[in-house]
Amino acid sequence: MSDTTASRGSAALVSAGVATVALVLLAAGVSLRLLGDFDLPLHVATGRLVWATRHVPRVDDFSYLHGTVRYTEVASVTLLWWAYRAGGALGLQMVGGLSAATLAFALWMQTRRFGPGALVAATLAVAGAASFLVVRSSALSFPLLALVLLALDVHRRAPATPMGRRGLAAFVVLSFLWANTHGSVPFGLVVGAGYVAYRAACRLARGRLGPLLPAADGADLSAAAAALVLAVAVASVNTAGPGLLLGPLRFGGQVHTLASFTEWARPTWSFYRDHEPLAALVLVVAVACMALGRDAETGARTPALFEVGLLAMALACAVTAVRLVPFALILVAPAIARRISHALRSVRAAGAVGLACAAGTLLAPASVLASSLPMGVGFDTSHLPEGAARWAEAHHPTGHLWNSPSFGGYLVFRLYPEVRVLMDGRHGAAYDMADVTAVDASRSDPAAFAALSREHDLQWAVTRAFEGASDGLPIASSREWAMVFLDDVTSVYVRIDGPDGRFATEGYRMLRHTTSPGAALALAEHPGEAAEALAHDGALAVAQDPASSRAAFLWACGAIAVRDGGRFGEARARLAAIATSSPALAALDTVWARVHGATPDAAP
Repeated sequence: MSDTTASRGSAALVSAGVATVALVLLAAGVSLRLLGDFDLPLHVATGRLVWATRHVPRVDDFSYLHGTVRYTEVASVTLLWWAYRAGGALGLQMVGGLSAATLAFALWMQTRRFGPGALVAATLAVAGAASFLVVRSSALSFPLLALVLLALDVHRRAPATPMGRRGLAAFVVLSFLWANTHGSVPFGLVVGAGYVAYRAACRLARGRLGPLLPAADGADLSAAAAALVLAVAVASVNTAGPGLLLGPLRFGGQVHTLASFTEWARPTWSFYRDHEPLAALVLVVAVACMALGRDAETGARTPALFEVGLLAMALACAVTAVRLVPFALILVAPAIARRISHALRSVRAAGAVGLACAAGTLLAPASVLASSLPMGVGFDTSHLPEGAARWAEAHHPTGHLWNSPSFGGYLVFRLYPEVRVLMDGRHGAAYDMADVTAVDASRSDPAAFAALSREHDLQWAVTRAFEGASDGLPIASSREWAMVFLDDVTSVYVRIDGPDGRFATEGYRMLRHTTSPGAALALAEHPGEAAEALAHDGALAVAQDPASSRAAFLWACGAIAVRDGGRFGEARARLAAIATSSPALAALDTVWARVHGATPDAAP
C-alpha cells in the first residue's frame, strides 16, 4: 500500500471520527434544551389519556367545550408519553436529540456517495434549522422528510431492482407513520408525487432533453406510481381519515389567519436577517450550487428537473410560512451535496478537504448551543404557566376557566382532570371555528369577552402576563375581576361575585398584569389614598415571584408610595441583584429623591 493511499485512509478515518463526535454533540445539545413548546405538554397529556383509557378520544375531555377531536397524532403522543413516563422531562428532551441526530444521519446517508459534500450539505441544513429543533410532534416530521427523500433516492439509483423496490416500500411505510405522527404528511406525499411526475416526464422525453430529463430516470414508472397510490392510501389511515391530506385546508384552514398563529406568518427579509441568517445562507448556497455547480455523478452542468423541482418547492416554503423554513433546508440539502461535490473532488488535497468538511460538521452542534433557546433539564418555567398551575393546585378554584389558548396545553398537562380548560393549541383540530374565533377575539375585545363570559359563566382566568402582553385586556380593565396571582409569565384572576371570589381578599388591590412600569411609578409618586394598597401589591408580587425583577420593581414602587426608606432600600437592592444594569434603578432613584428629598443611601 502506497504512502498516499495510507494517508488518505488515515484522513478518512479521522474525518469519520470527527463527524461522529459532531453527531453525538448535536444529539446532546438538542437533548439539553429546556422544554418550552406550548403544545408539547398537550401531546404528553394526550398520550397519557390514550394509554390510561386504551382508546383514542373522539370527544374532547380536556376542554369543557367538549368539541369533536378530528385528529390525534397517535404515534407521536404515544412516543412522547412513554418517553416522559420512562425518563421524565429528560426523557422527552432525549427524543428531541435523537430526532435531530436522525435528521442529520438520513441526509448524510442519501448523499454519502458524493464524499465530503455530503457532510457539508447535512451540516448546513441542520445548522440552519437549529432553532426549530425542539421537542414537538411537528419537529418529528423533519427526520421523516429526510427519510422519504432517502427512500426515493434509493429507488432512483436502482429502479426495477430489489433494492429500488425496497426504497419504494419504505416510502409507503414512512407515509403511514408520518400520517400518524403529524399532520404535515401531505408534504411528503407532494414530494412523492413530484418524483413520479418527474419519472413520467423522463419517459416521455426519451433522453431528448439531456440531463434535465435523463432517459434512465424514466424506468420503473409503474412501480413508482403504484407506490404513490399506496402511500396516499395508507396515509389516509389515521384518526382524521383522508381529510388529513387536504393540508392547511383541513379542520377549517382559516385558523391560520388568526393573529395568534405567528408561526404561520410569512417570513420577511428582516426575519432572516435578524433571526435566521444561517437559514438564508443555506438557501443562497443551494441556488448558487444549482446555477454554477456540476452533477457529481454525470458532470453535467444542467441539473435534473427533480432537483430543480425540490429547489422550487423549498423556495416556496421559505417565503410562505415561518414553520416551513426547516422543510426548505431539508429539501435543498441533497442538491447541495450533489452539485458541490464535483468541485470538492477536483481539489488535489482530497484528504485535507475531507478533514476540513468533517471539522465543519461541528457547526451543527455549535449552532444549537449558540441558539437563544435556554439550556437545562425540565420544562422552561420562564415560558410556561407553572406558577398559575401551582396556584390552582393550592387553591382549587371552581367554575369555568378562561385561559390564553397557548397556555391551555400546559394547564391540561398539570391540572387535568380537576381542571378543564377553555381552549388549547389544537384549535381547528378539536374546536368549532366559531369558538376559535370567539376565543381569539376575547383576548382583547371587551364585548367579545363579555359574550363569552355570559355563554360559559366564566369564574376564573389564567392569562399571559409577559411584560407587554396583550392577552386578557378585558379582564384587566374590569372591576368585576380581581387579580390573585402574578409572575413574569402568567396572571390569575377570579370573578369577585362568583364562588372563587373568596380568593380576592388575599389578592391584588390595585395592580393588574397590564400595569406598565411607568404607570406603577407614577402611582407611587402620587398615590393619594392608594398608598397602602400599592405597598400591599408590591409585597405580594415579591412573595409570589421572588426571582422576578418586575416584582422587585413593584415592591420598590410600593415602598415609595408609603415613603418607607428601609423597605425601599431593600427592594432596590433586590432589583439590583436580579438586574444589575436595569434602567428601572435610575428611575426609582429619581422618584425617590423627588418624594423624599434624599438619595437611597441616606434613607433611614
